[in-house]
Amino acid sequence: MLFSEWLGKMYTMDQFLQACITPVCKEYHLSGTEMTVLLFLYNNPEKNTATDIIKFSRMAKANISKAVEHMIRRDLLVRTRDAQDRRVVHLCLTETALCMMPDLLGAAEQYLRGIFADFSPEEMHTFSEFNTRMAANAESRLQKNKK
Repeated sequence: MLFSEWLGKMYTMDQFLQACITPVCKEYHLSGTEMTVLLFLYNNPEKNTATDIIKFSRMAKANISKAVEHMIRRDLLVRTRDAQDRRVVHLCLTETALCMMPDLLGAAEQYLRGIFADFSPEEMHTFSEFNTRMAANAESRLQKNKK
């Protein structure tokens, strides 16, 4: 596969993702980063620090911090200090954010149903395995480049 072909396919999938999430982001006045943070916290309640979100998303710390601050001002998130380590700040979804979840999850589900529309369960399993290996390869190369 040519690199330009690969990029074109990734761009098309990103365009479809934007088409799925933009209506719900507009409805709730959320950025894509804010939607990512809310979905991550909803799906991973035990990983509830900004550091956890940064590790997962690979987004810049400044972007996550800005999104978190904005959502705290909008009463979508609250922060609490860790009882054992006051340097650690936990983030928790508010009732306001939880009320948005059906729509946010629906947009994410619409995207996944769309890109996997004609995949069999076996093909989805194979894709998941390939995707995991590709991400591990990328992570390995990133770590080598840091040294």
